Amino acid sequence: MVKRGMLLGLLLLVMTFLGGCSDSLELDDSAHVLSVAIDRGEEKAYRYTFQMPILLGEGLGNGEARFRSLTLEADNILDAFESANHADARNMNFAHLNFLVVSEELARAGDMPGLIASCAYLAELREEALVVVVRGSAQDFLKGFENEKESNLERLQENLIQGAANSSIIPSATIADLLEYFTDGRGDCVVALGSVNESVSSPATGEGEEASEEAFSQSAMDDPVGEISREGGLGSDLRGAALFSDGKMVEILGPGETKFLLMARGEFSHTRYVVPDPSGEGTVTLNLTKRAQPSIQVDLEEDGARCRITVFLRGRVVDQTNFVNMDDDAVFEAVTLAAESELNRRMEEVRIKALAAGSDAFNLSRWASRRYLSFAAYEKDGVKDAIRNGQVEVRVEFQMVKQDPYRR
Repeated sequence: MVKRGMLLGLLLLVMTFLGGCSDSLELDDSAHVLSVAIDRGEEKAYRYTFQMPILLGEGLGNGEARFRSLTLEADNILDAFESANHADARNMNFAHLNFLVVSEELARAGDMPGLIASCAYLAELREEALVVVVRGSAQDFLKGFENEKESNLERLQENLIQGAANSSIIPSATIADLLEYFTDGRGDCVVALGSVNESVSSPATGEGEEASEEAFSQSAMDDPVGEISREGGLGSDLRGAALFSDGKMVEILGPGETKFLLMARGEFSHTRYVVPDPSGEGTVTLNLTKRAQPSIQVDLEEDGARCRITVFLRGRVVDQTNFVNMDDDAVFEAVTLAAESELNRRMEEVRIKALAAGSDAFNLSRWASRRYLSFAAYEKDGVKDAIRNGQVEVRVEFQMVKQDPYRR
């Protein structure tokens, strides 16, 4: 009897230790913030919007949104974090953060370095979250996700980021990346560009495509950011890049231009591209892949730097509007030359645009800093200014691959 009582007591003791979390914090006590939007505030410096999913079992009815937002004003993200914890019954958890969204107004005003630096003081903030600069309101960008009533918000955002990154239409700069760029002063960052379709009524600047340009250079990826007509689904776009110079946003690139910038930065994997066929009456669609990392050469001289970037691409024909016999050596050579010429033409447009904005978008000064043992020596030589005032050449070396007859 005594043994049975001791066994029962031991069982109750074990159940007590295993019956709850070690920190007394249940899952339902946390609000998992998936997105943070930052706009200019009216009464305080900034307006913060925290977007969170509503978990199953929280009293959802049919057709109700599965996410909620909390908006408040604060002078910095630390104050916003404290205010949000007081305003919401749950504890804010940023471990699953997908987006840190900043309005274009703040980015062009030079507020980004301070906003990103303040993130370093939040130990639980997920530094792998994608940073997005939005044309228009950052808060409206988050609302664009709320058009999908029955979606899983976290999966929706992850799929959007993954799809855009795989298509090479956005740079993948994270909070950690920008902390490095803004603190060490080497190079200029490029950030993913977002927009709200409903809030953009005028044509987006900076796409680099003329309305009268030949049809073969147009594709769905070259549509101006925020100008796609939609009747349903998401109201927000994630396509293009924002260029920075010394912490200030100075220019935007459309998704088509962003692909070429990422090619030169070595952050490109693959894409489809359309070029004219030798007859000039049809088009040939190529599957472009990276065959090697770009070759970069930086020579510092008294009157500035001499920089050369060589981009190595490989292409394979995957579609054509008219029949083109790629087994004919003359036709194969003609298509190869036409493709290389077109790729270099587009790369030159991006080069001119980035340099005109005063941005080291090609990351040359960061690459050149590798030869220095100290940051003081790097600054003494004025590498960043030398590159901005120097000459930059970007060249595409293209290799066409003949189609395997067994894969036709």
